[in-house]
This record gives sequence, structure tokens and C-alpha cells, in this order.
Amino acid sequence: MQTNKRLRLSADTLLKLKQVFIDNGWEIQEKNAGMESRFNRFCERLSMFSHDEQRLIIELTQRFFIIEGTDYLQILLKLLEKISDQKIEIFQDVEKLFVFPLVAPEDKEKTKSSNFVWYYFKDERIKFTPLFKDKNLVYCDIPKISWAQNTKPKERIILLDDYIGSGETAVNALKWLRDEKK
Repeated sequence: MQTNKRLRLSADTLLKLKQVFIDNGWEIQEKNAGMESRFNRFCERLSMFSHDEQRLIIELTQRFFIIEGTDYLQILLKLLEKISDQKIEIFQDVEKLFVFPLVAPEDKEKTKSSNFVWYYFKDERIKFTPLFKDKNLVYCDIPKISWAQNTKPKERIILLDDYIGSGETAVNALKWLRDEKK
């Protein structure tokens, strides 16, 4: 990251960013709004990057999709329907599934977004989807990971996360589970 002390954006960059805010229905407050304005905070942060980095950030922001908390269940149900339709082999002969939030060891005691997804996954409508209707779902939080150690041939583990960020936390959590919990 290249820091720009003058905090400047080109007119083209500013117009592109403004269009992203308009397209997404995000508020752009009046000119005299201070840092309480999301747009102003975004501009300030964006100005800290090189022109190429700014272009990339704007491109990624154009693709940004907000999922409201109330949408999670419907998205999970659609995902499970797709998995069921594809008849993914790993689910075919399974009788028992241990369902965990994917949490890194340093975050075990914290509430993370994966806990949020895990909570929605406990909904009755998930349990009775075609994919899971004949399976025993066992919901466990990370302190109960020992429940899933030494799984039998017809048992599997499902780790849930919403993948927000770099993915580094998920990789660390998987390494920890593999190395420490076998």
C-alpha cells in the first residue's frame, strides 16, 4: 500500500466512486458532511492508495453484495438445494454430520461471523432439506470439537463460514483443526 499524504483523488476516480454509491443505493451526504459520511470516509481511505490500487478497490466495490442477516437462511437453503441437485458423492452414504462454525483457535471465545452462519444453519428448514432429511445433524460449537474426533466411515464434519475477508482466518482454523484435533 502506497500512502498518499495529500489525500487526493482524481475527478475520474471520484465520479466512478460516486456512481458505485448511486448504483448500490448508498447515501452520499451533502458536501459539508464530515467524517460521519460513509462516502467521505471511503474517499479518504481510497486516497491513501495508488491510482492502480484505487481502480481495483472501486472494481471490487462495484461487485460488493450486501447480505442482510435475514437473507442468510434463504441463501443457505438455495445452496443446499444446489448441492442436493448435484448429488455430491460425499453426502450419499453419510448417516451423521457434525456441524461446527469455522473458528480459528485464537477466536474460540469470540463471537465471529461463522457463529452467525452456524446459528442459521440450525434452523428446522435446513434439517429437513432433501440433503439432510435422513441424516443425524449434530450441532457443536468449537469447545466440543472432540465430539467429532475419530469420525466413523459414515460420519462427516461440516465447517461453516461466510468467507468475509482474506480467508487467512479460515486457513488457520483448518490447520489448527487438522494438527491439534486430528
